[in-house]
Amino acid sequence: MSVSINQDKKGYRLSIELPSGFKTTMQLKSVGLLSKADHNFVRVKLEALIACSTLGTTPTLEVQEWLKNIPERLYRKIQDLGLVRPRTHDMLVIDAIDAFIRNHGHGKTQGTLKVWNRAKTHCQTFFAGHALKSVDATAAQAFRRHLLKLPGKQGGTMADATVRKTCGVMSMVMDQAILEGVITHNPFKLGKVPISAGRNKAREVYVSASDVLQVIQHATDHEDRCLLGLARFGGLRIPSEIKKLCWSDVNWDRRELGDVIQDSILWQGVEADSLIPRAV
Repeated sequence: MSVSINQDKKGYRLSIELPSGFKTTMQLKSVGLLSKADHNFVRVKLEALIACSTLGTTPTLEVQEWLKNIPERLYRKIQDLGLVRPRTHDMLVIDAIDAFIRNHGHGKTQGTLKVWNRAKTHCQTFFAGHALKSVDATAAQAFRRHLLKLPGKQGGTMADATVRKTCGVMSMVMDQAILEGVITHNPFKLGKVPISAGRNKAREVYVSASDVLQVIQHATDHEDRCLLGLARFGGLRIPSEIKKLCWSDVNWDRRELGDVIQDSILWQGVEADSLIPRAV
């Protein structure tokens, strides 16, 4: 990708090559930009937008402010390159999250969609009738405090990890709104609202090998015994990682599992035959 300045009899123009290989030129005379310095200024901004588009990142506040204030004709030229979304004045928070789920939900897992729709439900209550531009860092922090007071699924109040995930969804919605030119900053980031899941030590419990072996002994189904063993002794996530495990991953001669589990079950001090039934 590259943006360079060329000059001919008609004046300066920008020669643009996008990462896709598409090449075009852009003349800025129609928007009142004539000098080489003007073209160089726009060149720098276009290179930043191309980099953000390639990496999937949000433009800097400086670039966002520039996009906000440039003439409509220039904005449309940049829009035609696929580097910005159509300009919008403002939108409701609930409409923004609706659009986010609709535009980005394709191909996402049911678990992800469940988290996104849960965030949508909480927004309908807390941000009802609020426009995106009205949400500042203080409102983002208040939203987190509101979530922390809600009833939890297992009693008490909502788990901090759930609150973080919900705020994380809202942060993604705000980032998307920035790309579309609706807002210029992410209030969840400015308010330093925690959005990573983190650990919940209050819900952490050590499960000993002897306890798991007792459960395995009482399991009547081979598949259940296998799942329990792989979860506790193999360290696989259930059900996400177990779905990737195939019979070809089992080395029967060495009684080991291959790339899926780095250490063999025997190394963990557990008989492999008690966990994985031999193929018939």
